[in-house]
Amino acid sequence: MRVAKIGIIGTGHISEIYCENLTNVHANTEIVAVADVIREVAEKKAAKWNIPYVLTVEQLLAREDIDIVVNLTPPKNHYEVIKAALLAGKHVFTEKPLATTAEEADELIALAEEKDLMLGAAPETNYGAGVSTAKDLLAKGAIGKVLYADARFRWPG
Repeated sequence: MRVAKIGIIGTGHISEIYCENLTNVHANTEIVAVADVIREVAEKKAAKWNIPYVLTVEQLLAREDIDIVVNLTPPKNHYEVIKAALLAGKHVFTEKPLATTAEEADELIALAEEKDLMLGAAPETNYGAGVSTAKDLLAKGAIGKVLYADARFRWPG
């Protein structure tokens, strides 16, 4: 079995579940390096998950042993990071959204196709278990007729 070598860019909150799954769930993946604009955060993540290298983004992208870049940066940085990774010859998986404009997303898709690289993005939360269950329960009338709803997004980024 070939093991895919992973480089993670962005070691904030969401990186924890990625490290857990890439380390303990998927036997065919190995996290080789992490990079973050706050080096101390990347160093803590690397120490916790026994990741060998803490690098700059440029150093991570230059490594020939990294097959896939996992982009966990804030959405405003997705286009720039993904484009650099594709130009470096890396497959990319990114948190949502792929880019902040349709034009940028189209450009990234075209670049991945041109370079024969895989480009994937996390599914929108609307398709996750919690939202899907809530939609199903509402459709079945489990709580009666909904007269009013209020939702707030309280996470920056």
